[in-house]
This record gives sequence, structure tokens and C-alpha cells, in this order.
Amino acid sequence: MPTSPILTSAELARRAGVSTFTVSRALSGKSGVSESTRQRVLALAHSLGYRPNLPAAWLGQRRRGAAPKYPLVAFIGGSNWSSSLFLEACRDQGFSGLWVSHHEASRANLWRELHARGVDGVIIDGRGHPSELATAVRRLRPEMYPVVKIGRGLPTLRTHLIRLSAFDYMWVALEQVAARGYRKIAVILVTSVSPLDNSARLGAVLSFAESKRAEGIRCLWTEVPAYNSQDGTNARLVRWIRRSGADAVLAMVWGHIPFLRDAGLRFPDEIACAAVIRPEDIESNWPGFGLDLAGCRTREKDGFERALALLGPMIASSGRSLPADPVESVLEPEWVHGASLPDRTRLSPPPPSQSPIS
Repeated sequence: MPTSPILTSAELARRAGVSTFTVSRALSGKSGVSESTRQRVLALAHSLGYRPNLPAAWLGQRRRGAAPKYPLVAFIGGSNWSSSLFLEACRDQGFSGLWVSHHEASRANLWRELHARGVDGVIIDGRGHPSELATAVRRLRPEMYPVVKIGRGLPTLRTHLIRLSAFDYMWVALEQVAARGYRKIAVILVTSVSPLDNSARLGAVLSFAESKRAEGIRCLWTEVPAYNSQDGTNARLVRWIRRSGADAVLAMVWGHIPFLRDAGLRFPDEIACAAVIRPEDIESNWPGFGLDLAGCRTREKDGFERALALLGPMIASSGRSLPADPVESVLEPEWVHGASLPDRTRLSPPPPSQSPIS
């Protein structure tokens, strides 16, 4: 599956040093943007080959004389938090959005209901709840809708794919922990729905440990189910971490951190911690989390923007079949500093005591 970078308006805004609102107005010729800024954004967009994702305009041209219709995209799976980011991305990119939870996805008449509601395209979250979503995918006929998948799950669905780089996310997180002076890292891996991602993350841990052996850095690892809230399992994890003598915990999924804290670990006073993947806004996901957690951003909204950028042209051209050559767009890691992982390298040792001169 070839890899193709997709430039979104958010990425264009970041490179231009302006807001997405400014980019939108500059590209559409609207007022409220200085001429120098407009020309700078247009020049950058041209040099990068950026094409605005304007499906509403396309559909408006196809329906001359009719009121513009914003294409309706259904997001199937995911969580309350990810669905809110999906709807936000839809508003920014000129789509209407509809969320279908994984519980609703297994309904026998799901696709008929979506058709009745006028859905134009579908994004399927392949990162979790495989049984419910697999049922929906089995009932999906390729000619129904253009489809984009997020995550490597549901391998029978061969369509455009947006995913994280499992190896790179793990490697960057390990590098960041080691760069802050930690020499024995306890890594908590998670069994995900993608065997490829599981192998990539374990490969990153083993490769990193081997490459850093000469520097005295060690990595210990264990594997657990995702978001395990069972007290017995977390108590065993705490005992394993304490017996290991690790000075930092690196959790694959950020949600393990509060469970370990509830089981007795004191972060960061007793031991430092970080997450390979953490949401942009932890408090929205876990009210009262109360810890400034270091880790790699999920880049959830970026993923939805890339998925919509792929869906837009397919909807505009009335595409209703799975692509012959699926495109794979990979989200790269972006580290977020946090107080949960204090920088030991900045803690200068106390000055040596000096004897008085006699």
C-alpha cells in the first residue's frame, strides 16, 4: 500500500504561521486578511501543491440552482472524545458529520438507515471493538459508499488508511524518556487489534534497548489488555514495577496511568511516568486526572482531516467502490512535555563541600 502525505489546512496554517481561519479566508478570497498575508498563504499553498478540500462547493456546482449541500459523512466506532474531534474536523473542512457508536454499528439495518439519512461517505475506526465493527464491515457492499479507515484493524477492509506509526511513536517516546536522564524504563505494552502494530511496538522496545545498551540504559516490558481497570492486575503491575527498580514507567496507553496511581504508585514523586500515546486534552477524557502527563499526541483531529481530504474527491465524483490502489497516510509522532517526567539532566548536583583554609 503506497504512502502518500496529505496536506491539510491545519498543516498549511502551521507552516505559514497563521490560524486555520486565516488560511480559509485567504484561499477563499474573503476579507479580514491583509494582502501580504494572503499572498504569503497562496504562495505557500502553490509551492506545496495544496488543494483546498471544498466538497460543498463541488456539490453546489453539480446542483446548479440548488442550495449548497454539505456532504454527510458517518464516523463508525470511536469514543465520545474522538467523535467530538471528528465533528469539529467536519465543520472545519465543509462537511456534515454523524457519529455511529460501536454499539450501534452491529445493527442489522445500519447501512439502510445511513442510506435513508443521506450519508455520502463513511469513516470507520479500525482501532478497537473488532467484533461489532467486523459485523458492520461484513454487511458493507463496496458500491454503497466511499470508505476511509483509521487504524490497522479490520484487515479485510482494503481501502484508504490513516494510521499512526506504531514503531516511531514507541521509539520517540523511549528516546524522550532516556534523554531526560532515566536509565531503567518499565514499558507497559498493550495488546491491540492489529498484530502488525503489536509487533512494531515490541520491535521498537527491543531495538532501542539493544542500541542503548552501551550507555547503560535498560528496558523491561510486559503486555496487558487495554484500559485494564481490574484491581488485581494493576496491583501485580505495581509490584512488578517496584521489584524491577525502574526509575520511569512508559505506558503504551495513557489510561493505564490513573489505574496504576489508584493501585498505589505515586507519580512523579515515587517514579516518573509518560505515555506513548496521550490525547491533546486529558481532562476532557478523564475529568480530575490531575497530572501533567508527558507523551506523544494522538493527533486525532489531524487524522480525521486527512480522512476527509481523501473522502471529498471520492464523494464529489460519486465514487462508490473501494479504491484499486489504497493510499496509506501515516501520522508521525509529536512529543508533548509534561511534569510527570521531570528532566533529571537539568538537576545540577550540589557543589562539593570545601574544607576551611587553615
